[in-house]
Amino acid sequence: MADNLYFPAYFSDWNAIRDAVTPEQGWTLFTLCLDYAAGENPQPCGDPVITAFYKLLSGGIARSQLAQEEKNQKRRYARYCGITKEAGREPLRFDEWATQVDKCQQMSTDVDDVDNHNRNHNPIEIQSESKSESKERGDKRLRFSPPSTKEVELYCRERNNGVDPQAFVDFYASKGWKVGREPMKDWQAAVRTWERRQREDGRDRGDGDQDQEITGILRL
Repeated sequence: MADNLYFPAYFSDWNAIRDAVTPEQGWTLFTLCLDYAAGENPQPCGDPVITAFYKLLSGGIARSQLAQEEKNQKRRYARYCGITKEAGREPLRFDEWATQVDKCQQMSTDVDDVDNHNRNHNPIEIQSESKSESKERGDKRLRFSPPSTKEVELYCRERNNGVDPQAFVDFYASKGWKVGREPMKDWQAAVRTWERRQREDGRDRGDGDQDQEITGILRL
């Protein structure tokens, strides 16, 4: 994720929140959103008002970041098409190109490496290195490999945790499979954290009338 982090902050939403919370609650909510936008997994305090507002705002942040990542991917694809055509080759369709990019991401969690790789190689020729080729390039530390949606689904089914596998994959894919500023090392642990957070959100959802009231405030 870029160093210059941001998240959407609509004046209408925050004005409604300002009228509904104390200054201390507002600052706590703001810092929670900052941490969430940075890829962390902050846990709201026991204040039900902060928890309810945070659930609404964090969902918007996740959707906005995913939409931004989709725009970034389309820009990268357009850049790839331009470079490929300049080299006198016919570019791949978007879905084929995206599949090749996914293969590259399995070798590196650095998205910039994917861009550099596409500049110098025809994506159709990108293949995983054989063991012998890896040895020739020297010993390398094992790198994190992003899980497929099916792998996450099987793990969630095994734990019977009710986590949405597609939402989990989409969320961390939009962040370049990073937790905060650090590359993810264990996606199963991230699923367990997601599971724990979802379970805690479920307990907080006990005051349904309050959630509905807050949702109504944001729609004013």
